[in-house]
Amino acid sequence: MEHTLIKVSGVPSFRGHGNNVVRLQVQNLYDITIFENNLFMTSWRNQSIIRLDKYQSDDHETVANFSRPFAIHVYHRQRQPDVWHPCKEHNGLCDHICIPAWKRNVSVVQCLCQAGYRLSRGGQCL
Repeated sequence: MEHTLIKVSGVPSFRGHGNNVVRLQVQNLYDITIFENNLFMTSWRNQSIIRLDKYQSDDHETVANFSRPFAIHVYHRQRQPDVWHPCKEHNGLCDHICIPAWKRNVSVVQCLCQAGYRLSRGGQCL
């Protein structure tokens, strides 16, 4: 059985706080990512995704079970680059949902409607 020891060492702040070491033993670790105060790991042996608090090793949990999970990524608004796109201003002039897209290297919008509505030729949700 292959074991991987996860060890996270904190860097002390200017007041000397935060120099704690977090340890967790995971079998068959495949991938790891960090978001905010948590490490997220995939384990083939446990067939799970594990969340571990970066500051307290006793604060960990299995957040999902999958058969042989591979890579893991966190997609969150805070992790996206803050760039301009046409939906940022006035919702791209869409009634309901604005989807930014590219057409021939020019940013354009695609307007969609919420369930129960349809998009008219004029672009309104009816």
